[in-house]
Amino acid sequence: MSSEREEQIDNLKRLWSRFTANTLTVVGTLIVVSVIFAAIFAPYIAPYPQHAEGGVGSVDNDNRLAEPSTEHLMGTDDSGRDIFSRVLYGARISLQMMTIALTLSISVGGTLGLVAGMKGGITKVIIMRTADTFMSIPALVLAMVVAGLLEPNLYISMVAVSVYWWTLYCRLVQGEVNSIKEEEFVEADRALGSPWYNTAVKEILPNIITPVLVKATIDAGFIILLAAGLGFLGLGTQPPTPDWGVMVAQGRDFVLTSWWVSTLPGLAIAYTVYGFNLLGDGLRDVFDVEVDVNE
Repeated sequence: MSSEREEQIDNLKRLWSRFTANTLTVVGTLIVVSVIFAAIFAPYIAPYPQHAEGGVGSVDNDNRLAEPSTEHLMGTDDSGRDIFSRVLYGARISLQMMTIALTLSISVGGTLGLVAGMKGGITKVIIMRTADTFMSIPALVLAMVVAGLLEPNLYISMVAVSVYWWTLYCRLVQGEVNSIKEEEFVEADRALGSPWYNTAVKEILPNIITPVLVKATIDAGFIILLAAGLGFLGLGTQPPTPDWGVMVAQGRDFVLTSWWVSTLPGLAIAYTVYGFNLLGDGLRDVFDVEVDVNE
């Protein structure tokens, strides 16, 4: 027992060493942690929380389009709202959308991929051909169609993103199952008369968690970018919610005269996406797994 525990500790030390050896991975981790910190403590950090929450005093016409200063670190928008406060609250919106969209995608796609891999035959054909059909449509276009057919809001945006993203996890899990289900420990479980779903949960699922986790980390940045795109087009979160994509869209009429209105929320998007991409690439190298990267 002690030897097994020592081996586990050695493995964790080895993984940690590989993780910290890559400077970009550490940078990505710090970026992601800073965004999560901003999202959690936004009500305490934001100097003008009422400008983000939409309550009394959320509009200040006396300070419309004020330049960045010590009073307003990122300036104000065309309604006099503090952009820095809205960017902090926007981190909450983006992370919430990303988390729920990933949860839906992994739950639906992972389950269907697991069934397709284990059952095979006509079941596999139906599931995978359905996934291929959805994948043939670009993610943004498919999300726009779904969001356009329904009433645009925060929750519809999550569903719209998931309608495409489940296919990626379905394909990933199905491929992982195909490579594992012929292993001796799986065959031994089958020989004992265990039903396929018991084998899938007990023997297959624990061995595919790592590649799914790595892919989810990489996909997080892409989902945040896609959600911001929906907000920018008016098909996602609606004003006055402090969504980064909506903020960029609202400031596009003032780009030449008040560049900070669009540019700074756009930089928040780029900063977050870059952090998740670095972290995902680092985890992929640490665990030495192969996953598809979305273009």
